[in-house]
Amino acid sequence: MCGATQTVSVATEGATPTIVTVTGMAKGDSCSFKIKSSCGSPAFALKSDATAKDAKVAISFIEFQDDKVTTGTPSIGSTVIVDRPITPPVAEMPIRK
Repeated sequence: MCGATQTVSVATEGATPTIVTVTGMAKGDSCSFKIKSSCGSPAFALKSDATAKDAKVAISFIEFQDDKVTTGTPSIGSTVIVDRPITPPVAEMPIRK
């Protein structure tokens, strides 16, 4: 569904674009990708011939520098999320579990 590539690295400005093919998604599904750049801010967009149109896709991003990130106790491996709301992420979408 989300393709074979989950991490894309951009090392030089004007580098050849990496194409990630996402197929078979239903309303409410989501994919996550890590886009690393060592030469400025990377760009991302739907291809002009994509079957999904802009009005049907939401792209969000978080920008950070590794050396500025601090962590506390890791939650990796945790199985219980206390007080997690059981609601859809956006109106008219299915409930996330």
